[in-house]
Parts: sequence; structure tokens; C-alpha cells
Amino acid sequence: MSQVCVLNITPIILGRTIGIPKATSFALHAMRTNQTKVGVLPPNKSLQRTFDPPPIFASAKTGGASNAPELKRYAYGTNMGKQYTDIPEELKLFIESQRIFFVGTAADGRVNLSPKGMDSLRILDENRVIWLNVTGSGNETAAHVQENPRMTLMFAAFEGSPMILRLFGKAKVIHRNDREWPELYSHFKPLPGARQIFDLAVDLVQTSCGMAVPTFEYAGDRELLNDWARKKGEAGIRQYWEDRNQVSLDGKPTHIVKKNA
Repeated sequence: MSQVCVLNITPIILGRTIGIPKATSFALHAMRTNQTKVGVLPPNKSLQRTFDPPPIFASAKTGGASNAPELKRYAYGTNMGKQYTDIPEELKLFIESQRIFFVGTAADGRVNLSPKGMDSLRILDENRVIWLNVTGSGNETAAHVQENPRMTLMFAAFEGSPMILRLFGKAKVIHRNDREWPELYSHFKPLPGARQIFDLAVDLVQTSCGMAVPTFEYAGDRELLNDWARKKGEAGIRQYWEDRNQVSLDGKPTHIVKKNA
């Protein structure tokens, strides 16, 4: 009998133990008993902000603030999360509002986890996500996926209501020589040093509470990697692939030079 393995990514808060205050426990109890209005909670402004839906759920596209009860239902229900076989519209909007996501892959060696930004992810349909990979010091994801296609993408709400969202599925790596490259690459703003596109077939979507994840304020994107790639130029980037990107930490081939000829 075949066995399905799911690769999980979990954010962990370092430095101190996280406890749930009594007022928060009261709020969770109120939500489990369908008393979801902020008015039933203790008069604590920060607590009220915690349970307000993030701005993305108040957009005209999703019908305004009427989406708030749905967010509370799947984020704070009895099961503290929910699973889907595809990406619902409200979660699609959440994903598209994120500035950073995390990619987890593994073959039969080390597990790799990479943060990604630079507006490099697109949702093509409810079960298909693509993201653009630019040149960096490692190439673990490409090596892993060519041996074992399982991939997990994780998103976390660092503003507004807490939530963690994971997309599980199987991915394939697309290089410049592949026939799919021109059409898929057209979905992105061109980035210097682009080397691969990952095409993820999503078979499981999972939300979880995210209440231990701290809040952060977005300050802006870094341009350092783009500046580095522009300075290298096309010939310099290809030489970098040869020198630094051909094998993973476990010695697994990436085929980047051959497939990006």
C-alpha cells in the first residue's frame, strides 16, 4: 500500500515561553460559544485588535466586513484550524497580500527551508501556485524537487488577526530551456538572475491559529539581490551557477547549467 508523506513547517518563537492570558482564554471561550462580537470581550483594546479581521478581508471583492465571522470560525473554532482540498477565495486574498512566504522541501538528506519575497508568487487557480526563484548562494529546492516533488509553502499573518496558512502538494521545477518557461515567466515582473520557476499542484490547504507568532511592521523590500545580479550580468550569473549552484549540500545535482543553457 502506498504511503503519503506530508512535509510540515512550523514557526517557533525563541527566547521565552508563550502563555495565554486569562482574558485571551475568555475570548477564545466566547468564540467557541458563537459570542463572536468584540462587545462580549473584556475591555482590552489590544485584545480587540487581535481578534479583528485583517484589512484584506474587508475588501469590496469579498463583500466587505461580512467575511469577519468566517475568519473567526476557521481560525478560532473548536478545532483551532481548518483543512481544504483547494484554495478558497478569502485565503487567496490573504496569500496575495503577503510580503514573505517560506518554502520547505526534502529528499532523502537534509530538510531545507527558505524564505522568499520580491513579489515572486502567483496563484493560477484554486489548486495551482507558481513562484519564481532567483539566483542565490544555494540551490537546495531545485535539487530536492527533482528527486522528491513534495513541497510545503507557509504564510503567516504578521499584522492583523493571527493565522498560519500552509499549502501542501507536489512541485516540478521549470528551467529556461523548458517549453513552459515563456508562458509561466510572463506572469511575473522580470527579475535579474531568474533561474527557475516552481509549479506547485496543491492537494491540501491548512490553516492554524498563529497566536504565538509576533507582529511585525513591514518597512520595505531590500534591493541588494537585484543590484548584485545586475552587476554580475548574464555571463557572470551563468558562471555563478557553474561555480555555486550545481549540487545541493548533500551532493544532489540541480542540472541548472544544462537546463538553462
